Amino acid sequence: MLSWNPNANGSVVALAVSGSDVFVGGRFSNIGGQSRNNIAKLSAGGTGAADASWNPNANDAVFALTLSGTDLYVGGDFTQVGGQSRNYVAKLSAATGLADGSWHPNGNNAVLGIGLSAGGSAFIGGLFTSMGGNPLQRLAKVSTSNKGELDATWKYNTNSHTYSLKVDNDELYVGGLFTNVAGQQLNKFAMLPITPKILANPMVLNSASGSTVWQVVPNPSKGTFCLHGRCMSGTAEVVISDLQGRIISQFQTKNVQISESIDLSHMSRGVYVLQVYSSEGKLWTEKLLKE
Repeated sequence: MLSWNPNANGSVVALAVSGSDVFVGGRFSNIGGQSRNNIAKLSAGGTGAADASWNPNANDAVFALTLSGTDLYVGGDFTQVGGQSRNYVAKLSAATGLADGSWHPNGNNAVLGIGLSAGGSAFIGGLFTSMGGNPLQRLAKVSTSNKGELDATWKYNTNSHTYSLKVDNDELYVGGLFTNVAGQQLNKFAMLPITPKILANPMVLNSASGSTVWQVVPNPSKGTFCLHGRCMSGTAEVVISDLQGRIISQFQTKNVQISESIDLSHMSRGVYVLQVYSSEGKLWTEKLLKE
């Protein structure tokens, strides 16, 4: 295949392959013998010539390409692509290169990764802090149909860039520069559920008696709570959820004496639920008031 040489005049950072078609994205202005701005469709055979009629003409860099049938999902630093105004993410026709006339999730900064689920959802990662006018941090879940509406129930904010996303069955693998996802310490790589996890009965508030004693201070707090406790069995699972039962953070403690920081500074003001499950079968529940 030494004869296959599209000879791009700039960087290529994203690839997607379908049969004899090779879709490429990056920061270039000429590839496969054609003038092409940042995105092109090449032939997998011959010299790798660019398709003469397929030209979405992105006005800035393309960083992510993901194929689903005849749809090509594109992320990058562009605001124009496929003949439409599209802010950082778009759905193009793999056949014509034209942007879908309705689908426009509308981010406010660069998109660096896109993962697709079989259930009709697109997971988007990058540098953005809002999607469709809704505040969130660098991760979003949108519909692959209609206008690309945001799923507001799925919220996993990260504290730094997200680069790579891959869906496998019911899980989303995410890679990036972050050290925190949804209030949980996760360094550079995380596995997240593609649907929000729901607690069975989040508003049943009770205290466990016996060998497990817990306290939260301060409460109310403007963002950071500290959980102090004693668990004689040495193991407990801590779950923080909203009032609808959606899990915000979850972790395990492994010491008899516990002092754990819970950061809700990225969450909206309101009431949240803390549940501590000890290995002794005890449950301790407390309401957290975020000011």
